[in-house]
Amino acid sequence: MERYHVLLNQLGFDSCVVVTGEYSSKDAATVLDKQTLYPALRYVILSHGALGVQICTGVTSGDVPQFVRLPSVDLDTVVEFRGEEVTDMDGLLRSELERQFPFDASIP
Repeated sequence: MERYHVLLNQLGFDSCVVVTGEYSSKDAATVLDKQTLYPALRYVILSHGALGVQICTGVTSGDVPQFVRLPSVDLDTVVEFRGEEVTDMDGLLRSELERQFPFDASIP
């Protein structure tokens, strides 16, 4: 199944995976920032191996794609903080899903 989706992505018919979340706190002084979120994401990435891998497609179209563990994950590259200015969640998700998987980059 993964090979099928990798091939679709290489042909431009499939896109990326988007994960969204909403943070709220009873304490108005508590904000979601890097210092709060990144330690939790580090734990989740270490606990769930699939979040720290990249797909290596190979050289030819006949090569079987393989999952390769990344030596590290730069959260500044893969995490975006959006504030309350996001009013059109459907539009935001649509624009994110139009992105292709960057197979040649060192990101999960």
